Amino acid sequence: MSTTKSKSEQGHDEPMPKSSSLGRNMLTFLAALGIVIGLWVIVQLKPIVVLVVISAVFAAGLAPAVARIEKVQMPRGRKIPRPLAILVVYIGAAVLVLTAAALIVVPVVTESVKFSQNLPEYITAIKTWLAGMHHRFSFVPDYAGLVDKAKSQIDAAGQYVISSAPAVFGFFGSMIAFVSTGVMTFYMLLTHESIRRSFLSLIPPKQVDKVGNTLSLMAATVGGWLRGQITLAVIVGLLVTGGMMLLQVPYAAVIGVVGAVGEVIPMVGPVAAAVPAVLIALFGPTWQLVGVIIFFILLTQTENNLLAPKIMQKHVGISPLVTIIALLSGATLLGIVGALLAIPVAAAGQVLMKEIIVPAIRNSSGRNKW
Repeated sequence: MSTTKSKSEQGHDEPMPKSSSLGRNMLTFLAALGIVIGLWVIVQLKPIVVLVVISAVFAAGLAPAVARIEKVQMPRGRKIPRPLAILVVYIGAAVLVLTAAALIVVPVVTESVKFSQNLPEYITAIKTWLAGMHHRFSFVPDYAGLVDKAKSQIDAAGQYVISSAPAVFGFFGSMIAFVSTGVMTFYMLLTHESIRRSFLSLIPPKQVDKVGNTLSLMAATVGGWLRGQITLAVIVGLLVTGGMMLLQVPYAAVIGVVGAVGEVIPMVGPVAAAVPAVLIALFGPTWQLVGVIIFFILLTQTENNLLAPKIMQKHVGISPLVTIIALLSGATLLGIVGALLAIPVAAAGQVLMKEIIVPAIRNSSGRNKW
């Protein structure tokens, strides 16, 4: 049996030419350098990047409504022009926001003023109750001192929230940022097809269909998340407000707003609303406290098992672990604004990972399965 290797085998074992290896290393270096420069530019242009991301999320959420209006048939078989369809959606959204503000803002502001005036009395009563529990039952730790610490932490958090928005946009630039977001959202909706075509023209022909489908799936995921979260926030806010009114708990509108705002973070709305509701109910009759606890237990179970699955759908949601990591990362980078944007960005990133990055890794490793 001959031990001499064939030419093909010998050629297979030959080392790669130095020029080819050097070229590959140079491309790797340039790619890494480009990523670093890109990240540096993003950090330097952080306020503008934030506005662009906000506009993109809004555009993804409003795109289906614009598409439906465009399909409406006008006389002589004409369709509604896209600019007019976008304008109709803008007007409809403004009417809804103003109507909600007229119905909610006045009672919420009134109750918030009353609550802030009575808050010192609530804090004193809680400290007295905790101290009494400690003296009555020796095994209960003395938590009265923690109330003052909790209050200071809440005050610090409030100051952080108030100061974080100006840090991103600038105090006197808030209105400019608001108008800019509206204008960019309009143009994103108006020119999304041309933007899409321009981007896909940079992609190799073999990958155009794959990348195009991924972009559509990312937009659908982000838009579905936005519409689903708004729907959940409204439902949770109304249920909490109605439940507190039926149980005769003071400041029902304020507690409802807390629940609606807390629902921006999935599954957190009922818990966020339960904290002030239970603390207030502690100073009412026993039946009221029991009713509040039972109500929020039922609401939490209903949201987790019925509302969220039905509204969000499985293909829109992201895993709880990804949600927590995204929220912490967004809050660390951009404060409250980053926390709000973290989840839709993570949802789009999850689609990108699943549709493009993971298949690319599998193909590069020569495997069809993990």
